[in-house]
Amino acid sequence: MKKTKSGKRPLVLGLVLAALAVVLVAGTLTWLLVEDMPILSRNMFLANFDAYAEVYFDGSTNPEQYRNADGSISIDFDKDAENKIDKLRVDIHQKGRGAHYIRVKMVESWLDSNGKVLHVNKAIPYNIPSLGQENSWFDNRAEDSSVYLAQKLGGLTASNSVYTKHEFIIEGFDFAAFDGVRPKDSSVSLKVAFIVEAVQVNRFPQFWGIEKLPWEDN
Repeated sequence: MKKTKSGKRPLVLGLVLAALAVVLVAGTLTWLLVEDMPILSRNMFLANFDAYAEVYFDGSTNPEQYRNADGSISIDFDKDAENKIDKLRVDIHQKGRGAHYIRVKMVESWLDSNGKVLHVNKAIPYNIPSLGQENSWFDNRAEDSSVYLAQKLGGLTASNSVYTKHEFIIEGFDFAAFDGVRPKDSSVSLKVAFIVEAVQVNRFPQFWGIEKLPWEDN
């Protein structure tokens, strides 16, 4: 499917965890368990690498209008809506000389008519190919709600001023799974967020809590 993007400034979700230095990051994702979305525009890194998610809608002429003050994206599920959930697209951009890995978390938050959060799902049912090979995305959502880029990024020859785009591949959307978590109240609304985490290559056990990279199991 051809993707049409607005010439306006893209939607940027910038919660970035980077561990090139010893940084205390415990609790930075606790918002997933509380009744609000985070301020996603803040950056939390002490390193010479950076990453962010560019979020837009296929065919949208002004995707910025769906961005909220907290950095989340308002989603509709009406079949004719410009910001219908299955039209959402994501590109990941990163730069920096510090050798690092990145992963992406997808989160959806359902709100009632008064704006109170009803519940938060730590996954969104997009169909993402889990190729599990070098330079591809690896779908590990069943284990930790994350999709990993199976590629070591950065390094001494990398640029710390120019971003490289990595297309976040979405092959489709599972409406049956989506309807299974969608509240039946017709007055509910939906916000989503894509969170990019970057971590130094030798610090992923410390900051991501995993002993080895997911694609190394295959």
